[in-house]
Amino acid sequence: MTLGGVVAGHRELMNMQRYWPLALGTIAIALLLAFPPYMVIDQAAPETRHAALGHHPRWRPPTPDAAEAVLASRSVPPRAGVQPSLKIDVNRVRLAAEVITVTAAALCALGALGWRRRRKA
Repeated sequence: MTLGGVVAGHRELMNMQRYWPLALGTIAIALLLAFPPYMVIDQAAPETRHAALGHHPRWRPPTPDAAEAVLASRSVPPRAGVQPSLKIDVNRVRLAAEVITVTAAALCALGALGWRRRRKA
């Protein structure tokens, strides 16, 4: 009887271990959505003046001063006589790529655990 309890407990532990990748992936995606990557584009010269600003909380996006500092550090000065018109927005392409990467990693880990479990059985 105890042997059956030990085996059942082992199976239950294996099932719990199998869901860790899903739990971690869900937490990582929630963090990515709460702290998305931002970018700045100078609308006066969008082809030459744009830069990634990194991850920031949604409730406190980067300031225009910080965005101008990042653009200045890239050694791309604004065009002479043109006032920079900065647009700070979530970098949706990078956010989508990061969410896809996290999802794929979680599914691969889940698949590896499932394959390992099936192979041992």
